[in-house]
Amino acid sequence: MDGGLKREVEKDSRGALPDEELMLRLKEGEANCFRDLVLRHQRGVINIAFRITGDRQEAEDVAQEVFLRVYRAVNDYRPLTKFSTYIYKITLNLSLNQVRKAKVVLNRFFSGEEGDKEEFERAGRADTLPDTPLTSMEKEEAKKAVRKAIRSLPKRQRLAIILSQYQELSYQEISEILGCSLKAVERLIHRGKGQLKKELASYIQKK
Repeated sequence: MDGGLKREVEKDSRGALPDEELMLRLKEGEANCFRDLVLRHQRGVINIAFRITGDRQEAEDVAQEVFLRVYRAVNDYRPLTKFSTYIYKITLNLSLNQVRKAKVVLNRFFSGEEGDKEEFERAGRADTLPDTPLTSMEKEEAKKAVRKAIRSLPKRQRLAIILSQYQELSYQEISEILGCSLKAVERLIHRGKGQLKKELASYIQKK
């Protein structure tokens, strides 16, 4: 088989493998598996880091450190949880460390000052907003209101809402990342959504 074609077949084969299997193959010396993992998770890691640090460059620095730690720890890796849970937990911890080191307050979440348009348009969509037509000005005001409401949440509620609402992780994954029980996650999200509804009452009631 031609060398180039062989590499393409191997790449396609790896692309169908779950993350956990890629990590185990990386552990056995298949270096290309690391590149595949980076390509799969880079965007998600940067997005979480950005929402915590509020700075795109800091988020990219965090992402670089996250993947470096994953690579260095490959020999100790055990597929006890989903790989996404494993890597998002590292991302969360490093991002919070970055915030503390830089003395950047958490109310920079969803500042809207940086980041691509698509990400901030997504940030402006929450299940607490009405499904009714709004003018451009009203939509922009709604986005700002959502960002402000999320900034007002206690830290753990805010993190749970971000992981659930924007990363679409399960309660089980969130409990593993935050190091708390499923019941605690349910309470955090329930209280967080309740607070968001109060903060966004004027938009919820708008017809």
